[in-house]
Amino acid sequence: MNLIPFSYQETENKKRYDRIFVPLVSVLVCMVVGLLITGMLIQQWKEKEYQYYIEQSAPIQQQVIRQNKTEKKMRDMSEAVNEKEKKRIHWPPVLVCLADTKPAGAIVQVLEVQGNHMSVHGYEAIPGAVRQWQEILRRQSDIQSVTANKLQKLADGMTKFQLEVELGYDEKRNDTP
Repeated sequence: MNLIPFSYQETENKKRYDRIFVPLVSVLVCMVVGLLITGMLIQQWKEKEYQYYIEQSAPIQQQVIRQNKTEKKMRDMSEAVNEKEKKRIHWPPVLVCLADTKPAGAIVQVLEVQGNHMSVHGYEAIPGAVRQWQEILRRQSDIQSVTANKLQKLADGMTKFQLEVELGYDEKRNDTP
């Protein structure tokens, strides 16, 4: 049995309730407002950073991407040129080789070049000079193959010849005379 009147009990509970609930609600409301303000500040900071990125960093990033693409193209072109250079025939050494190895009895009249094939047309004053030249050229590292074609004796004792030379460096044969 409760001796305290009901109306008094209700006000006592209400006072106790108001003492706990009102500060608790106030704290919760302050926390929610604080979180909202913090969220808005973070959102503004993000928008400011995004604007900075759009205005400052994005153009720089695009420029860096373009520069990287250009450097890659230049590197690829350089590699392609280097590959072509490796495959390319260097004519000065070939011509010097022809001049140095040409026997005294051979007279060169015409040199024709198509790609890596060269034709040497001329006359042979001393018999066997072209065959000798052919053997010397076969041992050269810049020359793949040499064939003597169209050997024709002329009335004046000379022989008309045509040497077919296939050019290209052969790493296995670099025993020059």
